[in-house]
Amino acid sequence: MFKVKFIERNTEDKTVFNFYDEISRIPLEIVFSKEIKMKTGRNRDNLSDQSFIEFKFNDSTLELGLITFISLKSFQLLENVKNQKFISTDRYIMYLDDMKNEEFIRFNHDTEIYKINSALLIQFDSLDQETLNYYSLNHRLSIGVNDGMELKSLFIDNIQQVEIELLF
Repeated sequence: MFKVKFIERNTEDKTVFNFYDEISRIPLEIVFSKEIKMKTGRNRDNLSDQSFIEFKFNDSTLELGLITFISLKSFQLLENVKNQKFISTDRYIMYLDDMKNEEFIRFNHDTEIYKINSALLIQFDSLDQETLNYYSLNHRLSIGVNDGMELKSLFIDNIQQVEIELLF
């Protein structure tokens, strides 16, 4: 999709996971920075046949501030996959590493959604998970990138059954 870079986090993580409620009406919103959420920034999104995901970055620092995810597509079950591959103890801050100075870019990559134990894997393009490197943004969310540092997947851990019902 688009290029990103990661810098090791040395500050407290204040990420908030908002699942569907009567106020926001968005199935999943992951807020890294309330300031970036409220400001204009650089948006990169992916719209496939039944799924939409948006990444909002700070306009000047290019730091990730918000992820919004909506899907009408159901998930597929994956078994015999270890969650430890996706979540590490190191924590990172994600930045847009895109030389395009455009405020908004839309992609149309196929999106697959998998449920693995108590986690969700959202994958763009069909590819082998073994070829990706994962960077943990916090204790629940990791970003998968290829060797070119292009974002290819999200892994959300510790999803409760009620949260899955709110998403789908």
